Amino acid sequence: MEDLEQIAEENKLVVRDLMKVYRRGRKEVIALRGMDFEVDHGEFISI
Repeated sequence: MEDLEQIAEENKLVVRDLMKVYRRGRKEVIALRGMDFEVDHGEFISI
């Protein structure tokens, strides 16, 4: 079994085609559409 440090170094967060829609009644506001990004070990991100 691999140790936790090695697993953490090899893996990262990968996001493809992220979408966020806010709805109120019949109204829709698309805040994000088609957003792709990767977060490597030790990195931080905010949207």
